[in-house]
Amino acid sequence: NKIKQICVRLKQDVIMRVLRSYMILAVMAALVAGMVLTSCIYDYDTCDDVVTRRIKVVFDWDKAPAADPAGMAVYFFPIGPGAIWRFDIASNKGGFVSIPSGSYHMLVYNNDTYDILFRDESNYEDYDAYTAALGKVPHSLIPDSMGIDLDNMHPCPDMLWTAARSRVDVTADYVGYDNEVSDTEIVCCPDELCAIYNYEIRNVRHLDGVKFMVAVISGMSSSVHMATGLLGRDNVTLPVEAVAKNGDMITGRFYTFGRTVDVTAPNILDLYVGLGDGRRLCYRFDVTSQVLAASDPHNVNIVIDGLELPEIGSTQQGDLDVSVDGWTTIVVEYET
Repeated sequence: NKIKQICVRLKQDVIMRVLRSYMILAVMAALVAGMVLTSCIYDYDTCDDVVTRRIKVVFDWDKAPAADPAGMAVYFFPIGPGAIWRFDIASNKGGFVSIPSGSYHMLVYNNDTYDILFRDESNYEDYDAYTAALGKVPHSLIPDSMGIDLDNMHPCPDMLWTAARSRVDVTADYVGYDNEVSDTEIVCCPDELCAIYNYEIRNVRHLDGVKFMVAVISGMSSSVHMATGLLGRDNVTLPVEAVAKNGDMITGRFYTFGRTVDVTAPNILDLYVGLGDGRRLCYRFDVTSQVLAASDPHNVNIVIDGLELPEIGSTQQGDLDVSVDGWTTIVVEYET
């Protein structure tokens, strides 16, 4: 069983890594676009042709004590005419920046993500984080017979930690923001922008006959506003892990921007199971009610109790709903 679990996990890791590789070129393009939109991108030095004020930016992690990003991007958007300033600080503790006197919107986020892209970077009010559709994926990883719409499938985002100041005033004598005034320091308190979802399918029978598993969940948003955390109305599907645990449980954990704000969109968890005898089954769970009932939309726990997989060599299939080119879909009713 341990060997099978390791093989399943390795297959899932390969899938996730290949899917991530499809995003690298898009990320590079976004970085280049970001460099064009900023007046000066650097860590600590100043642009030679502008008179600036040296300020210390401190990152206070009280809201996210477990966070440990490799570095932080710091944006200053002028209120009124002026240039946008971006600084990349190679530390999650803080660092120094130099900007001209003036009034700014300030945005801070970790700059070590892989699968997240950014748009409307020239406007504080519109600055969004998003993921792009995966598009073409090798047939060996996700064959057409699985019936997955790859044009609507997006990778799970990395964790984003963000902080925003709606107004920062920089003068020759002081730095002011909210109700704080300092000679040379701005304190930012980043918090988790992405949600963490966990699901458990408990009391699974005949799990030892599974050769591989993968899952997808629908009804998720592919974008979020960086300063406010408001989600997009788009409705996309995310590929998520499916891991066998303790011989009778299937679990998964993933990051997401959150459930789409489209109230009509359901959250469907599809579990794709390949059995050792060659049969391929898709178990479909409607988890919408659990997602909507979560007390904290940034920490969602989905629990499904009871799933009977066919024994190897048996003719058991369950209540069939749809058959698609070798994959049999079974809609599972369960109590919440």
